[in-house]
Amino acid sequence: MKVLVDGIAFQFDRGSARHFWQPVLNGLGLRDGVELLVLDRGDTPPEPSFNLIGFPSYTAAYTPADSQLIERVAQHYRADVFFSTGCSTPIETPSIAIVGERIFDPAAFATRREWSETRLLLRHASRFLCLSETARGQLQQELGWRLDVRQIRIVAVGVGNPSYAEPAENVFGDVVSALADLLSEAASVQSTREDQIFYEKWAALRKIQYDVDG
Repeated sequence: MKVLVDGIAFQFDRGSARHFWQPVLNGLGLRDGVELLVLDRGDTPPEPSFNLIGFPSYTAAYTPADSQLIERVAQHYRADVFFSTGCSTPIETPSIAIVGERIFDPAAFATRREWSETRLLLRHASRFLCLSETARGQLQQELGWRLDVRQIRIVAVGVGNPSYAEPAENVFGDVVSALADLLSEAASVQSTREDQIFYEKWAALRKIQYDVDG
């Protein structure tokens, strides 16, 4: 399974991102059957467990173009599935979302665009790793009928947002295991006509947003 990851968290706060994302990515990249490709937007530490791909820095002003470029990279490397350490999304590549409590707080985002992009991330994903029971409840409240409980795994790490605190050491193995299961599920789901229609509409939405951004 080839997994593409956006290492956006390292661009904004390398120190805190290393507490959570670096050991999680290391653990995931060392699993049998997983080839991990990480988009390096700046300051992502190199590790033998994954391959870094140079990628433009994130700016909330050009998110539709960002999604289009992520999709081009995913197709070039034939990635099976995608997830972001921030709020980015591809177009047609299946994705999962890592859900902490922070993403439901508008005040936690620097711009309205970043808040909106996180809503899109939740709607693009087909599987969800919630980092607390509270996050699971907030996710179900936001997505409502769209969400099947079988799409969710919960690993309580003891923090509302993985990039701003350091969970207990023994939690990482649980996070990696749940993450690997969700990625495998998302990558192996047989694409249906409904899925194709969804991705076509998603591409059209991003194209409209791209045209508006100019």
